[in-house]
Amino acid sequence: MLCSLCKKNEATIHYTEVVNNQVKKIDICDQCAKSKGINIELPFSFSDILTALSKEITGLEPAAKGRRAPSCQVCKMRLNEFLKSGRLGCAHCYETFADTLQDIMRNIQKGVTHMGKVPARFFDAESTRRRISQIEKELREAVAQERYEECVHLRDELKRLKEAKDTRNAQDAKEARDAKPKADNA
Repeated sequence: MLCSLCKKNEATIHYTEVVNNQVKKIDICDQCAKSKGINIELPFSFSDILTALSKEITGLEPAAKGRRAPSCQVCKMRLNEFLKSGRLGCAHCYETFADTLQDIMRNIQKGVTHMGKVPARFFDAESTRRRISQIEKELREAVAQERYEECVHLRDELKRLKEAKDTRNAQDAKEARDAKPKADNA
């Protein structure tokens, strides 16, 4: 799969974001990632995951003979199927197999909470989006309670944040366009 930005190199980073059931995907090569300040280092290796899964399988097999292994109520996936494949069947599986997943995560990384790195640019955009939502909520409350002076300040802050967001989006779009290879005139 080619990089979404330069359209030349093979993509090595695949970023997917789901917001309000809308999926946005971007595939980025190492060079474009570095130029955008994206540095992804995994705190564990895939061999660590496989080792942890095999330990879980080995540790559960004797106990599983005496009792029925849990299965997901939604997709019907069984624990032993997950442990063999390393893939969950649906989102509900995370709840069904939570204890096992936590044990696996403890074996392959420092804890059960993911503390991944996010490029500052993505963090800023998300922070701005959250702040806009918060101000919109405060503005609705201020209007409902007829606090009009506060409404003016909130409106101005909201306008400033939206303009900054639009400017940032325009810059990102320009960078994406500029990264596309130019067609030869030959």
